[in-house]
Amino acid sequence: MSNIIFNEAEYLTANPDVALAVEQGVFISGYKHYVKYGKNEGRALKGLSCLALREDKVFHLLNKNGLGLEIGPSHNPVAPKKKGFNVHILDHVTADELREKYKGHGVKLENIEKVDFVWHGEPFHELIGKTSCYDWIISSHLIEHVPDLILHLQQCEILLKPDGILSLVIPDKRYCFDYFSSTSSTGDVYDAYEEKRV
Repeated sequence: MSNIIFNEAEYLTANPDVALAVEQGVFISGYKHYVKYGKNEGRALKGLSCLALREDKVFHLLNKNGLGLEIGPSHNPVAPKKKGFNVHILDHVTADELREKYKGHGVKLENIEKVDFVWHGEPFHELIGKTSCYDWIISSHLIEHVPDLILHLQQCEILLKPDGILSLVIPDKRYCFDYFSSTSSTGDVYDAYEEKRV
């Protein structure tokens, strides 16, 4: 583990599923899990502080130097070109249209990135004109608006290189406006895919 000092308690706290597996005797220890699976899975060695930067969490396993795609960053990109990210932006309207949409909403309009690809519902790879071309894709606070989750994931897979990573930032419904909404089931997700919802 080179320079890493493994702390059993912190690893189990950061990975409650592993703690349960150890408790049930599936693994002798968290360390054994980390060596066999956790390291390759990118498991956290300790819980990310709630004060950790959003960017640190999003880029935890991503190669920041690689070519990326950020889907639907709107007025709050995670990987802005201004900070030197080699990134393409895919959104539902142009940058000018985003500025017009958010004018007077108390957001920093200067954060809106140039939109490279304006999406109108076509498959992502047809819009972009390539496949297996991105090292990473960021989809932040978007997944809850996607009518067909399976299709969205499939489209991202087509765009990612074989070792590419999709980083999803998903709001916790317990702490946002979706609090009283019903939770989607696996069946709901499958139905949306079968019905080809758009």
